[in-house]
Amino acid sequence: MGGIEMAVAPSLTDNLLAYERHKEQLIMENEGRFVVIQGGAIAGCWDTYRDAIQSAYQQFGLTTFLVKRIERTERVDVFFSDLPVYSS
Repeated sequence: MGGIEMAVAPSLTDNLLAYERHKEQLIMENEGRFVVIQGGAIAGCWDTYRDAIQSAYQQFGLTTFLVKRIERTERVDVFFSDLPVYSS
C-alpha cells in the first residue's frame, strides 16, 4: 500500500515506562543521579541535572526525552497559590 510514512517521536509515556522497567537496577547503581531516557532506552546517568540535560540536548536535539532523578522515594512538589479565585 503506497503513501507517506511518518516518523513518530517517542512519547514521554514510553520513556516513563522504560524508567519503571529499569528502576530497581537504576536505584542500585545510580541512586541520587539523573538518568536520560530517549526512545524508551537509557542513554546514560549523570551526577547533576545540568550535565544530564546538556548531554541530552547534544545527543538528541529538540526531540522527546526524559531527564529524571533516580530516587527510591520520589519527592512530590506541591505548588499552590493563596491568590483569591475570581469567577465570571
